[in-house]
Amino acid sequence: MCARTARCAVRWCRRQFISISNSRGCISNFFSGDRPALRRTAGNERRITMRYDDETRRDILSRLSGFRLKHTLGCEKAARMLAQQYGEDEDKCAFAMLLHDITKTFSQEEQLNLCEKYGIIPNDVEKTEWKMLHGKTAAAIAADVYGAPPDVVHAISYHTTGCADMTLLDKIVYMADYIEENRSFDGVKTARKLAARNLDKALLYGLNSSLRDLIHRGKQIHVDTVLARNWLLEHM
Repeated sequence: MCARTARCAVRWCRRQFISISNSRGCISNFFSGDRPALRRTAGNERRITMRYDDETRRDILSRLSGFRLKHTLGCEKAARMLAQQYGEDEDKCAFAMLLHDITKTFSQEEQLNLCEKYGIIPNDVEKTEWKMLHGKTAAAIAADVYGAPPDVVHAISYHTTGCADMTLLDKIVYMADYIEENRSFDGVKTARKLAARNLDKALLYGLNSSLRDLIHRGKQIHVDTVLARNWLLEHM
């Protein structure tokens, strides 16, 4: 097969969201729902090739449009800034932000189909608030289609809810999504100032604000958000 034909085949596979990285086993283990699953697969990171280059970036962005595209670019920019400030791998942070909302616009049926394909079992809150599933389904696509390593997959999976025992990468991805330049909600300026000085304080501010908003709107609260806040308070 010539190089051009091979590239076309890869693009076709990506459009169909077909696995080209032989990483489904890793995804199934990861989405068993506990943090130790990530630790067990972390040793595989060196054997996974993270396909992050200009062509991949263009491919991902070509799937987005309108506000979602604008938001994703804002997240990528914010993630690079935070990575520089706090000493995390810039490319990993940027790669996570490019992919974090790749399934955001999918319908409930499409989300559930991806859950079935990748062995993701929605909890009770996710069954009701099904849009939350985009974090986990985006993480599955990131690993299966784009070769994202386990730490990037984990950060994408929890970018909406947070979780206990968050890594620096997890925190940056969560906060970049929260403070990117296109956000205009009440309190975002405060969050940006905090993020520039102390990432943990910014994260706590974001979690507290999210919880207040969910309570105000009468929404169910994901247990991972509560666990994230409690863990952060214990370790600040």
